[in-house]
Amino acid sequence: MVDQRRKGFPRVHRYITTHNHDGEAIFLSSSQVPECAPFRTAGEDGELALLYATDTFPIQCQNEVDVAVYDSYLHMPPGLTPSNGTMFR
Repeated sequence: MVDQRRKGFPRVHRYITTHNHDGEAIFLSSSQVPECAPFRTAGEDGELALLYATDTFPIQCQNEVDVAVYDSYLHMPPGLTPSNGTMFR
């Protein structure tokens, strides 16, 4: 559930980089992952946003596998941390 108590606070933007077919660094399209991080409630008075997450180490970046994992965590948040991954909140 997205929390509505953030009124008066700035939105948190995140920019994820990837590569195009020519190997050039580009920003990930906001149509793939929203630019503004969605906040969720944490306890009675807390809020948090999952800014990025992985489920492996080292990270699997080819074919944007890492982005697909992160997107799945946006829709179904994991526990405290994935056993072999990372969380950036």
